[in-house]
Amino acid sequence: MTMTRVLICDDHAVVRAGLRLILQAEPAFEIVGEAASGQEAIAQASQLRPDIIILDLSMPGLGGLEALPRVLQAAPDAKVLILTIHEDETYFFRAVAAGASGYLLKGASADELLAALRLLIEGGVSLPSALSQRLLADYLNRVREGAVRAKPQLSPRENEVLKLVGEGRTNREIAEQLSLGVRTVERLRSSIMNRLGLHNRAELVSYAVRRGLLGRSGEA
Repeated sequence: MTMTRVLICDDHAVVRAGLRLILQAEPAFEIVGEAASGQEAIAQASQLRPDIIILDLSMPGLGGLEALPRVLQAAPDAKVLILTIHEDETYFFRAVAAGASGYLLKGASADELLAALRLLIEGGVSLPSALSQRLLADYLNRVREGAVRAKPQLSPRENEVLKLVGEGRTNREIAEQLSLGVRTVERLRSSIMNRLGLHNRAELVSYAVRRGLLGRSGEA
């Protein structure tokens, strides 16, 4: 079985120890390194080329948010899961814009952490339910206040794909649910991105959340 190589980046030794205990109990994961600062994270990412990087936002010196683009430049094939105390959606959108593939709060359980990591492995995007609910409430408030601008029209099928992407589904899961081929889903996703001016899957999730598509049907 191919193991997923994980780099842990957090300035608190007790947090790293806790993550290490959780991951060492799972045969699918291999911890290849640890870092206590943004600079160390960049160096370790370049040297170790992990599959997944668990990255704290608040670290001394170069913080995780500032280090994130450089971490991905050092290990372009890696997926980054942000693990943070920050529940403010501003941090989420900044992390997504910088290239993060997932966002998890430090109050999450071990099962939630493992589920988030598995979702990243499958090509999905992890988002805490509490944060998605807050973002949805913010969107609905802006709708009532008339702050939501006109948006590009998507086809019904594109709308379905966008909603499922926003829920963190992988291309294969979307294909199975909609009875489509995986390549068809990929083409639809590319079409959506082109129409909306988005550049990656994380931005698609961000857009879907902002539009209030999680857990409801409707036009995008």
